[in-house]
Amino acid sequence: MMETASTCTEGRAAICGEEGCVGAVLGRVLKGSAAATEHATVVLWSVCCLFWDKRARDAVAKGGNGSTKMLLLMQGSFSPAVREMAGDLLKIFRVSNPKCGITGLRLHLETQIEK
Repeated sequence: MMETASTCTEGRAAICGEEGCVGAVLGRVLKGSAAATEHATVVLWSVCCLFWDKRARDAVAKGGNGSTKMLLLMQGSFSPAVREMAGDLLKIFRVSNPKCGITGLRLHLETQIEK
């Protein structure tokens, strides 16, 4: 149901307007069946990447363990489309947190060497 709602203007407004909705969807990723995980990923990708809603991107970036979940989705036995969506969502975490990922590790190591 949310997957369909995330594709229309009113549905996205309702999903992104409710403060904890996007965070709750992120929290459900990898906690249910493979189909439920894929549906949750489509909802997140739709509001964050396809329609580029700032409120949704901020909520996803603040979500706990979101980058870990996206990496697990990319490495799991999910459909290629879902793995690609997880890669797009992972970019949101990397942009919002510069210390995340290889670039962040490189920056952290460079600052440690300078000290």
